[in-house]
Amino acid sequence: MALKLMVTRHLLHGANSRMPLAFARALGLRAGTSETYTTRFGDLSACWPRHAASTGRLGSLRIPARELLAAEGDCLFVILAGKDELDFHLVEQQEGHLAEGLAQRAAPILAVAS
Repeated sequence: MALKLMVTRHLLHGANSRMPLAFARALGLRAGTSETYTTRFGDLSACWPRHAASTGRLGSLRIPARELLAAEGDCLFVILAGKDELDFHLVEQQEGHLAEGLAQRAAPILAVAS
């Protein structure tokens, strides 16, 4: 399962990213819990606050986005690669047509409006 996020100025500056309920559940989160996931860029936290009935939050994606040379308008995919492991894939804005091929390989993909 993967989560598709539009790269925005806020994401590049380290703002937490919303994630849909389905992705939070795929990560193994429940309301009122938080976990830490291993990535090639270091650990990443995720939480599902008790007061948030339908959404969770991923910690800052600034480092993965910058390491992958993301720019505003690109798509950053957060991929559940294992039980406690996440990976990332970047599709540059001018390569948007490639997102369809990635979507077929990493289905289902959940999109979050920014």
